[in-house]
Amino acid sequence: MDSLGTVFRGAIPITMFDRGETERIFGEVRVGEPKLVMKGKEPECVLMSPQKYLELISEIESLRDTVAAVEKPGTASLMASREKSVN
Repeated sequence: MDSLGTVFRGAIPITMFDRGETERIFGEVRVGEPKLVMKGKEPECVLMSPQKYLELISEIESLRDTVAAVEKPGTASLMASREKSVN
């Protein structure tokens, strides 16, 4: 997996919030540009829009459901046949 610094083009120092940049930063986050907030040289948090967060949670839940279905005996062949019929 890539390091956080290479995944996020928008790494910003936490001190930008003290410099009156908050509204600009949040504006960029609102239009879909997540930010990695750095405290010194360490990542402190990730800022993302609520919509992006909900999309990620939904994707994670879907992936968990898929894994659970595949791990059940006999369901792997059922899922494979469904994928073939879709393609």
